Amino acid sequence: MFPAVYNYTSSSPHHLQLEVGELVHLQRETSHWYWGTCLRAGTSGAFPKTYVVIRDCTVDRCGDVVVASAGGRGVVHDIAVTLREWLKDWKKLYITNSEHFKFMEVSMRALLELRAQAASSALPQDQLRKVARTAIFTIDKGNRTLDMELAVRTPSGQLVDPLTISTYKLNALHDEANARLDKNMESAPGGGGAGGGASSTGGGAARAHTLVVRVHNFVCRVPEGAELRLALHDAAGQKLTEQLVLAWPPHHLAPAQLMFTDLGSDIKKEKVFLVCHVVRIGSMEAQNIDHRRSSVAASVCTGHAMRRPFGVAAADVTRCLATDCPDKEMQVPFYPCEKENMDTLLKKVIANRELKDTKNPLGLWVSLQLIEGDLKQVREENPHLVVGHRAVARKMGFPEVILPGDARNDLYVTLCCGSYSRGGGKSSERNIELTARVVDKHGRLVPGVISIGADLPLVDEYTSLVYYHEDRPRWQEVFKVCLNIEDFKEAHIVFLCRHRSSNEAKDRAERYFALSYLRLMQREGTTTPDNQHNLCVYKIDNKRASSDVEVEAAAVCLGLPSKRDELPAGAEKGLTRAPLSLVYRDSLTVATKLCSTKLTQREEILGVLKWSAHHEAGSLRAALERLLLVPSEELVKFLQDILDALFAILTQVEDGEGDVAEYKEQSYGVLVLECLLRVISLVADHKYQHFQPVLHVYIDESFCDALAYQFTYVHLSDVLKMKENIVMLHISEKKFKDMCEVNPHLAVVDYDLRACVWQCEREAAHKSRSAGKAARLLGADATRLREHTHHAHIVRTASVTPP
Repeated sequence: MFPAVYNYTSSSPHHLQLEVGELVHLQRETSHWYWGTCLRAGTSGAFPKTYVVIRDCTVDRCGDVVVASAGGRGVVHDIAVTLREWLKDWKKLYITNSEHFKFMEVSMRALLELRAQAASSALPQDQLRKVARTAIFTIDKGNRTLDMELAVRTPSGQLVDPLTISTYKLNALHDEANARLDKNMESAPGGGGAGGGASSTGGGAARAHTLVVRVHNFVCRVPEGAELRLALHDAAGQKLTEQLVLAWPPHHLAPAQLMFTDLGSDIKKEKVFLVCHVVRIGSMEAQNIDHRRSSVAASVCTGHAMRRPFGVAAADVTRCLATDCPDKEMQVPFYPCEKENMDTLLKKVIANRELKDTKNPLGLWVSLQLIEGDLKQVREENPHLVVGHRAVARKMGFPEVILPGDARNDLYVTLCCGSYSRGGGKSSERNIELTARVVDKHGRLVPGVISIGADLPLVDEYTSLVYYHEDRPRWQEVFKVCLNIEDFKEAHIVFLCRHRSSNEAKDRAERYFALSYLRLMQREGTTTPDNQHNLCVYKIDNKRASSDVEVEAAAVCLGLPSKRDELPAGAEKGLTRAPLSLVYRDSLTVATKLCSTKLTQREEILGVLKWSAHHEAGSLRAALERLLLVPSEELVKFLQDILDALFAILTQVEDGEGDVAEYKEQSYGVLVLECLLRVISLVADHKYQHFQPVLHVYIDESFCDALAYQFTYVHLSDVLKMKENIVMLHISEKKFKDMCEVNPHLAVVDYDLRACVWQCEREAAHKSRSAGKAARLLGADATRLREHTHHAHIVRTASVTPP
């Protein structure tokens, strides 16, 4: 049997009419034609060979009923058979306006999606079993809703042929299937068509989501070329994800498919906005618009092209994410940027204030589909969504579940705002363009380490938007620095400013007039903290510099303060070094956010990783104590490195005094044992359960301290002995209280002893305070008086004095 892959119609009565998907039983053939029978209609005729394709077919015969499917065996065939059986009843539900119509529609859509996953041949066996279990539960629940017979299956999920099994065994399997269905429906009330709790994901809300965005069209008259920079924002206008950049006009007509991944479980609860910043690429003034073409622009300018603000498209997609309508297109309204900056315009759009022409037809047309799971899970369960190359943007930060092997070393830098004074005798404000570069300590450029958008090639520098006649620009633009750990220690970011002229000839002659810089590493070895940084601005004297002024300025700036809070007293009078001189009134504000599994911003973790230096300085005990206070999400990023350091401390550092077997609360062994218990117990948390294989691999392959067990056993036995003593003390106290209840005289003696001790301690404290007051009054004789009235001496004296 062959399925049809094209529709075939003909006026000849000897030809067979075909529709896509119909199965045809072939009987005869020629060089170009087949003669066969359509299983659906039962008619016979001739049709071209090119209209069908050879495919393995599964045929089920139960009595006089024959059901065939060409999608494959197992659950793929079962779903096809079920959908054909449900179709007639589903139409009846629509005609009778039944309340079950919507539920059955959702169930049938869910089965179609599950069948596509199972037929893709891209799922591993464990994922295929999950899909099969979900499909079986959905089928059984739908059959019960339609009052159809329950499909009896074996424990492995295979359908049972009633003609080849005994009645007794069939009845037992039927009871088991009913009980299993009742149990699943109780655990997933109102679970929808996909089976609700029947999936084996372990219950609870999914901790990761992926949003698929299809960009169909951008309806707007864009002069020259443009960039469409898409990202998800929260209700405050802050970016949640990296930006995906589309060049407009596109190079093809097919819809662009984009993916935002690593989204958290609260994506359906919090307000989420899909925001598209439209950036015009070209000259300062827009060229004449070709009114004959509304959505397609002229060729993109090259050379000295500027990035100019054009407008913002934004829409609240919270409701769209809560409903599953992947084929429904929605409009993201577009608002042109006039006098205000794009950040202010975006906040007005989000707040829905002071907007003109809110019902305009301009905008971005997209369709959205929210899928549970991270990118790896989407590729396994929905391979049809990731066919070919798809641009993928990650969350700006770690996902809720940190997967092992997810190595990241990303530094997100936000250009917030700047304040620059007029210079060079200019009567008007400048058109300021900011260029960000990563350079080494010698001022040389580190090439290919800056990302201007997800899935785009790395570039050497990032160039900001240019606002016309604005000395205090507010950009709020984000770029990402992707550096190796070795380069991170020696590199810093420089921000170069220059004026962009409307005159092309003058613009070519413009040079950088100011510089700011930001260190990536602090002196103690940690990275720059996540915060806003108010940077100093230094004027570049191009006349005093050498031939390569940019390299020289980027190198000598390291000898000057980077941030304004680092300026020394009297800096407003002047601060100069080579071609750089401080402009005290000017400033540049940037923000950084580190997302790294290699570098840390916590001194507590760095103190343990560099334990040998702290041991020489005598601060290792304090470093171990501070490690216990580090948040879990920070510890799990450096799990293997921390374990290596802790075992090295355990086997290589000696306490220096006393016997090894003697228990000391502040000994290195006890502190290391507490840290080990803290770190290892993290993987028991559901949030970090994916790191259990990492811990197992570390124990099996990486752990190599042969003597660690001796120290661990000694200190662990000491801890257990201390706990045993505490338990015995508690038992003894309980027995003493019981004796006091039986013997009233003993209770009175115990009370008198406690009162005596309390009175002695109170009198000793009073005498100590009096001695301190007298010492302050005597001044020079304070030391001598304290020696004669020491607290311990007072306590001894008070203990022999009757109360």
